Amino acid sequence: MDVADHFRVIAHNWWRILLASALVGGAVYFLSARAADVYQASALLSVTAGQPVDSPTSREQTVFLADTYAERATTRPVLQAAAEASDLGITAGEAGSRLSASSSGTLGFLTVESTGPKPRDASKLANADAEALIAEVNTQQDRLVEEDLAQVNTEIADVARQLNALAVGAPERDALEVRYQALLQAAVDRRTQPRNRIELVSSAEPAASPSSPRPLRNGALGFAVALVITAELSVALHLLSNRLPRKVSAETVGQIFRLPVLASIPSGSANDSTVVEAFRVLRTSVLSSDAGTPASIAITSANPRAGKSFTSINLAQSLAAQQPGVVLVDGDL
Repeated sequence: MDVADHFRVIAHNWWRILLASALVGGAVYFLSARAADVYQASALLSVTAGQPVDSPTSREQTVFLADTYAERATTRPVLQAAAEASDLGITAGEAGSRLSASSSGTLGFLTVESTGPKPRDASKLANADAEALIAEVNTQQDRLVEEDLAQVNTEIADVARQLNALAVGAPERDALEVRYQALLQAAVDRRTQPRNRIELVSSAEPAASPSSPRPLRNGALGFAVALVITAELSVALHLLSNRLPRKVSAETVGQIFRLPVLASIPSGSANDSTVVEAFRVLRTSVLSSDAGTPASIAITSANPRAGKSFTSINLAQSLAAQQPGVVLVDGDL
């Protein structure tokens, strides 16, 4: 089947395709119209890496942190804190099904999105998750600082004990005091070192209209998808079928079977002029075929009541009217 045949089959079944597509589109519209409204809200946060801005790795670190914090926004500790802070009476699992977070790629921003049955429910949950994420990141940064200072604080305490044990003017005291001051400065430097930060840029606001469902859009999309699918299904059924459609041209039949069509016999009685003329055309085609005048002609079909007897009798009469020696044999087995 070439492209022309492909579109010819679709054109032949256009009304069936349109009817099926309209039914699908109407069903999608009806189901969408009956669905409950869902509102959406989003909060925007910015991420800053704890490195100098002019550092060559500052941008890469910021992007990495934004991706990491976007993943952390939907972890169970953050979801649990968000569910409790939102006062919506939902569990962490329900909050996770309504929340999502994504980073902005190379800009160092991340967006926390939430859905809900009411506008304020969606905005409350998004803001609660954003605040819970900020608190989680700050707690993590504090924990890292304390872990880094643990060894330094131990050394400071050890040096302080040694200084307290020495007498004033002892030779070892100067070296210990220098070490003590160096450790104190190291602790101050670690505490004042730039930290990774995440800040709320814009909080989520209640939406004025629901984000879903959208019956018109869904119905139109369903109609378009059904139109393509049913059109291709009609072509597939045509290829799988071993029957010709009721209304098919002689040219199409010849193209399908790659054989010449000798004549087209219309419906009617043997006395109709159009039927008589059609059998004369058939007679002429048989006698003028490339094989020459045939000694015998077999008229058969795959099914009963296909018109074998009608065709045999009228073709024999038409042949006998032009030349003698025509014998009609009934070979019904």
